Amino acid sequence: MKRFNYATTFLAEGLVVGSYLLAFKLIAAYSGTQGFGEYSLSRRTLSLLLPLVVLGADLGIARYVSYAEEEKSGKSPDYAAAALIVLAAGVAAVSVVLLVAAAFWGHVFFGSESYAGLVLALPVLLGGGGLHSVVYGYLRGLHRIQAANVVLAVNMGLLPLGAILLFHGSVVWILYAMGIGWTVASGFVLVRLPIRFAGIKERLRELTRFGVPRVPGDIVSLLLFAMPGILIAQAADIRVAGIVAFGVAAVSMIGSSLTPVSFLLLPAAARLLAAGKVRQLRTEVIEVVGLTLAGTLIVVVLLEVFAAPLVSVYLGPSFSSGVNILRLTLLGALPWAAYVTLRSVIDAHHVRPINARNLAISFLFALVLAFALRRVADPTTGAVLAFVLGLWVLAGLTMLEVNRIANVYAGPGDRSARGLARIAMMAALPVAILASSPQRPALAVVISFAYVVVAVFSLRFSRSTRLLLAYIAAVAAWMTISWLRTKFLLHLDAEQVVYGTSKYEFFVFIVLPMAAAVALIIERAEDAWPAAASQLAIGAMIALITVALLGDKILGADRYSWQGDLIALGTLIAVQPWLVKNIWASAAIGVLGVAGIMFAGARQSLVAFGLALLLSAAYWAASKYVRETRSRPHAVRNALAERYVVLPVALLVLTVGAIAATYVRSPNTYCNCITDRLISLEGNAGDRDTMLYRGFELLTQEPLLGTGLGSFAGVIPNSGSKGNFYQYPHNVPLEVASETGLIGFILIFLPLVGGWLALLWGGIQRGSPAIAGVMMIVAVFFTVANLSGDIPSDRGLWVFGILALKLGLDFAFRSRLVESAVVDTAKSGQKVVLNN
Repeated sequence: MKRFNYATTFLAEGLVVGSYLLAFKLIAAYSGTQGFGEYSLSRRTLSLLLPLVVLGADLGIARYVSYAEEEKSGKSPDYAAAALIVLAAGVAAVSVVLLVAAAFWGHVFFGSESYAGLVLALPVLLGGGGLHSVVYGYLRGLHRIQAANVVLAVNMGLLPLGAILLFHGSVVWILYAMGIGWTVASGFVLVRLPIRFAGIKERLRELTRFGVPRVPGDIVSLLLFAMPGILIAQAADIRVAGIVAFGVAAVSMIGSSLTPVSFLLLPAAARLLAAGKVRQLRTEVIEVVGLTLAGTLIVVVLLEVFAAPLVSVYLGPSFSSGVNILRLTLLGALPWAAYVTLRSVIDAHHVRPINARNLAISFLFALVLAFALRRVADPTTGAVLAFVLGLWVLAGLTMLEVNRIANVYAGPGDRSARGLARIAMMAALPVAILASSPQRPALAVVISFAYVVVAVFSLRFSRSTRLLLAYIAAVAAWMTISWLRTKFLLHLDAEQVVYGTSKYEFFVFIVLPMAAAVALIIERAEDAWPAAASQLAIGAMIALITVALLGDKILGADRYSWQGDLIALGTLIAVQPWLVKNIWASAAIGVLGVAGIMFAGARQSLVAFGLALLLSAAYWAASKYVRETRSRPHAVRNALAERYVVLPVALLVLTVGAIAATYVRSPNTYCNCITDRLISLEGNAGDRDTMLYRGFELLTQEPLLGTGLGSFAGVIPNSGSKGNFYQYPHNVPLEVASETGLIGFILIFLPLVGGWLALLWGGIQRGSPAIAGVMMIVAVFFTVANLSGDIPSDRGLWVFGILALKLGLDFAFRSRLVESAVVDTAKSGQKVVLNN
């Protein structure tokens, strides 16, 4: 029944949208440009004034009737009567203002006092439209979804077309006919519904307290969507503002297509909250939001990819210059869809206007940012980017509030100042890793110090913590010994010594402390969710922009590899049942990630992505086998049929297929994607073979102690840049082994790999999505470290690798405690329950 309700509601909404478009076509055919302008402005004015008439009673009646029906309090008819009184007062007040100064409002709304006749028709439209809103909301609250859909289809779909066909000679008569038709049709339904005026004062107080404060939110929403066009029209010209307004309208239309979800979710959420069924509400939210956002993401990606031909066909070739601005604007569709879908959950729970507050915050943020960005970008880009980021702020605020209501992540949180500081630092971790590069040592020191301070206040000594600190100390000590040998005992040239010293200082005094601090802050894999959520959001955003701009190096030409790495990381986190708990949403983000990696052009990101997908499939197949199917028939087949095994394999096949499809093409043609760089390897390996040979050559010279930090630098010439030499072999394990010896290699990597394997096995046994997510991050950074970067620059490997080591130690010690407890229990004959 639930799916049937959603399907019929989308069908009714689709009928309304089709009718709306057909109505404009009929008006244009029957009444020409003059009638078209009068009708379109009248409908726009109706949209502007209707919230002032209804005063939120449509939302209020749906919410409070849903609560009353769930609680069986018998108050539903009282709320209907109260809503009618609110509506009557609103219609009366606005009508008086309009009718007293019809000529003035004709000039304001339509540009001339001669349009006073259109103003006189507005009260009838407002009365009919308001009555429709109340009846539709009442039916939703009663959970009579099919009846509500019929009312919607008749009033907003059929009646406007009927009015145009009957009275196409006069727009004024069309408006009167529409208003009267809405009133008659809604009244016909209303008289068959229960209405009672008992306790009316209390019901009026509840409805107005809920609805009136939400009216400013509707107005702010209109201002937010009008802001880009207004600012650009003032700073640039009306033609650029027009293409931006078109993009903003597209964003609004994508959100409007999800209005049926919002309509149905409000009474459903209200009923579940009234019954105290928070867990069921969480399931409903995850399922609905996953499907809607997955569909929206696919639509956005298709629009981004085919924006140029769509603009050319729909608007004409003369508008092609605005394609990039349109693509940037469309990035706001996804957060707006999230807000439209989830706002009903907030309205169902809160009497206070939380959505209006969030809209106001987002609008002010966008407005201030638009003016601030004028200093660093052109006015058009600044205004559009501010609008898009404002929508992302709105979506973030909405999701945070919904998580408070429905406990989407289903876990207790530390709300103390220390706990919030830890969450904030973990959320900032992906950006901190990206920003703290060897090229910015001062900033890197500040970032590392901040994490160390938080770790000190979070420190809890345990066996694994002590071993972790001992490991960090041993690595730092061996690196110090290697540096001392480099500086005082080995005969390296000055440039090699300088590079080796900078490498040593950055790694020992910045990277290692930061990595240790992160490992101390995170006590369990599940505690890493803020970092994973940030990584997912950053990866999805960069993937969207990369696809939209068809591979532009948005992080800079020298950081194209980071662009691909971030997309891979976000995608791999999304395809775990951890933060994204809907398989279709995971699949949609996965497809977006494949497209992003294709256009990003980073070969090491492609390899890391492919290997991590295989690891993910193996992880969930092994977990399913160990935990559920091992003792059952067809155990292996059932394990391989697990959907989170199939998903990464399907994404891998899609990636290979995309490369194969773009590989087979005519000579001297390019796809502007990663296939071009793969083909280039056929003629030139990019000096990688020479660098690897040099690394192994150094290892054979001093296998135990190494040839010294920086000894690789200045020997292998860069064939792509004459006069320049490579400083490192673009393989961190080989760099460690050749420059610090096999002792350093074993000291650093043996504990790391052992801890990773222990954590991986623990995650498989528990079926832990959080551990899977952490290991995906480690897999990407470790793979990339074998293909590019040097010891200090591959800080992601050290931060998340050392974190995984500490979590692996925790699991190993916990397993030993469990085994010991089982043995003791067997000896004593007592029954003991142990919590893992």
